[in-house]
Amino acid sequence: IPDYSLVPEISYPVPAEEVRDAIKFVIDQAADIHATFPGSPALDTATIFVAGHSAGSVHVGTAFFDPGVLAEDASLRENIKAIALMGCPGNFIMDGWGSAQKTVLEQYYGSPEGIETNHLLALVQRASDRLMKGLPPVVFVESEREPKTIYASAADLRASLAKRISEVGGGRGGWKDVKDIIARVHNHISINWALSTGQGEEWAEELIRYFQQ
Repeated sequence: IPDYSLVPEISYPVPAEEVRDAIKFVIDQAADIHATFPGSPALDTATIFVAGHSAGSVHVGTAFFDPGVLAEDASLRENIKAIALMGCPGNFIMDGWGSAQKTVLEQYYGSPEGIETNHLLALVQRASDRLMKGLPPVVFVESEREPKTIYASAADLRASLAKRISEVGGGRGGWKDVKDIIARVHNHISINWALSTGQGEEWAEELIRYFQQ
């Protein structure tokens, strides 16, 4: 679980680059990491699943949708078998974002023009056919009680991604359906806190089943 740097000390796309670098670190240092935990299973770095929640989902999405962060022909892409975007605010130019949120967004993206150019929806809409064809399956996870703006913006991104994947004939391996999992009874925060409690984990079990396909 990598941390990422925060505004105002950094700007786009540093956190996405840090997510990318964390994945690369695990791949490059797999043997040493395994040796650090005697008795643990060896790391299967050829079968990596990446999940991000809220702002983290923006950084995960940026890493894979922006070829300036992760080149279209980067070997790292082949190690990623699926991506989960959870509670993902995918459209920052729609109505509903408050003034405080807009201030943070401008700090991160640099300007209103930067937001329009580099938020996830824009990245997907202008992504090349090659990037789309090489994209691993993407699954969305939303809490049943997400804030309306996050839910709506995730829906916009999901629809745009499904459209682009259909236009190119499918992503890597031919996948076309952009799966959406609803975490019943959860709000934006509780979804992750429920893990390992034995309650409210059904969404995670469904996600694991999807990964195992």
